[in-house]
Amino acid sequence: MAWLARWGCRWVLATLLSAFYVMSPKLSALESLVAKKRKKQTAKKRKKQNLAGMDFQGLMDLREEVESALSGYRSTLEEQLASIGGSIASLGGKVARGMRGSMLKGMTIAPKFRGPGGETWAGRGAKPRWLVAAIKEGKKTRRFCD
Repeated sequence: MAWLARWGCRWVLATLLSAFYVMSPKLSALESLVAKKRKKQTAKKRKKQNLAGMDFQGLMDLREEVESALSGYRSTLEEQLASIGGSIASLGGKVARGMRGSMLKGMTIAPKFRGPGGETWAGRGAKPRWLVAAIKEGKKTRRFCD
């Protein structure tokens, strides 16, 4: 999955562009539907609200409106993506993985360096004290490689 982190965005963009040129007649119909839906949504927009002056129930109602608008927008995007032959999971974004940040974060790897007292270091992060002390004594890091 490391290739997805490195080349994923470019690949997805190239795939979507190629699919766009192939499916452009179908997309023009979808674009008109989405434009109509957006016009309806913008017509429903209300004036700016003073959130500090709202009571609890008003804030909860506003939250429900925002959640419904976001879920509607997500469903239209999923429909568009499905019409061109893709899915959110195929894009491999953070939302599809169900987590935040890098896929490698928090994963443990095998130690690459082993000290004289049995200490280990995987090569990630700051050098451990035992390795720094050994380097100051004139020893090479290759000596501690597994």
